[in-house]
Amino acid sequence: MAKTSRALVNLLVQLTVDQPWAKGRLLQIEELLDECEDESEQALVCSLIKKFTYLDSNRHDTVLSLVVSQICEKWPIDPATGIIAAVSPDRYPDSGNFVAHEVRTKLKEKGWKSDRVLARYDRIPQEESKPSAMVLIDEFVGSGATFESRLKTIRERTKNKGWGEIPAYATAYAGMRFSRQRLIDAGFVDVFFGAELLKGISEQSDASKMAEDIVLMQAMEARLEEVVDDNELPSFGYGQCEALYWRDRANIPNSVFPVFWWPERKVRKLRKVVFTRA
Repeated sequence: MAKTSRALVNLLVQLTVDQPWAKGRLLQIEELLDECEDESEQALVCSLIKKFTYLDSNRHDTVLSLVVSQICEKWPIDPATGIIAAVSPDRYPDSGNFVAHEVRTKLKEKGWKSDRVLARYDRIPQEESKPSAMVLIDEFVGSGATFESRLKTIRERTKNKGWGEIPAYATAYAGMRFSRQRLIDAGFVDVFFGAELLKGISEQSDASKMAEDIVLMQAMEARLEEVVDDNELPSFGYGQCEALYWRDRANIPNSVFPVFWWPERKVRKLRKVVFTRA
């Protein structure tokens, strides 16, 4: 366990300037720093926090407007025959449902009917007539695996109805840049993120420090419990996304580095995490 140096204290103070949300989570951040074995790990944690994309109410409104503008003005989506749906399944409420509700409200202000925005992707094949185009939406796109899977399911089910292929588009408040090509390859015509993110280490660390930062993060993750509640530790975030993203008062995506949210360290010791994942 590393001691907190004067230099690190100064860095923490600067963090609260660069990332105002950190001020309300200083105790949790200090707890994470206390888990670090040396100052190199502490410095890495602070540098990653500094790179977080944080959606407060103002930026949230901005990305919502960008997403709605993309749908209404830049994509050829007919408000009468197009359909928009969250990638959410129906078991539990999630961020996709939240986004669908917000987008529905904004689109209604622009003259769209509420029934053109669905809370669940699997409702698309249940439409009475074939949509002219479809948009799948979520709050955050990590690896792109969920969007790819949902599109595959929709196309399998609509094929059975004899509809043929429906042009598909993907959008989210935020997403990892590297996932764009995967979604295009999966069959989406276009992809739009209100905020586009780079991997926290492998796309943002200095080339001279990248290998060292990867080793440091691996060492930190090695001290975390490998399985909690039947969920395996997603090294470097699910799909190795290395995501650094958080929306105010929202569930942290599992694509984020688990050192910030994984609930236990070895052996079965609860952590005071920086972010909570429900």
